[in-house]
Amino acid sequence: GLFSGRAQVGSDLLRNVLVESVEPTAFDMSFLSQVFNRLDYAAIGVLILGLALSGFSRFYQQVNSKPGRLASICVLGYFYLRWQIDVLSIPMKTDDYAKCWERVDFFRATRDVYLEFSCLVLTVFNMVLAKLRGDIECLQEQLKTKNA
Repeated sequence: GLFSGRAQVGSDLLRNVLVESVEPTAFDMSFLSQVFNRLDYAAIGVLILGLALSGFSRFYQQVNSKPGRLASICVLGYFYLRWQIDVLSIPMKTDDYAKCWERVDFFRATRDVYLEFSCLVLTVFNMVLAKLRGDIECLQEQLKTKNA
């Protein structure tokens, strides 16, 4: 009847989980993906903190210096590369898209794309904010010397 089909599906799922968890893999991408994902969420926090510090303190001078710009460009390159890799790894919708785990994979991949793009935009915004604050400070000093 109705419950025997559900029991068969449940036992098939359990068998698939047990077989997949026992099979050795050379390289576990899901673990690596989780590590990078957590690092990216931490990076968003650091970038927002850097943005606040650059906007409301003298921290912009460190970001606008040559080592700060070099570090920002390296971070920008990292997020751009990760963004492009994540865009290329979005699973395409197929006829079997109705399966729950395929939807989860699709939405998880697009979430990662938005995360990387957000980090990329925050990095650019940090660089621009530091540069503009540096330019404003330079112009204010020029006005002070001109008026004095």
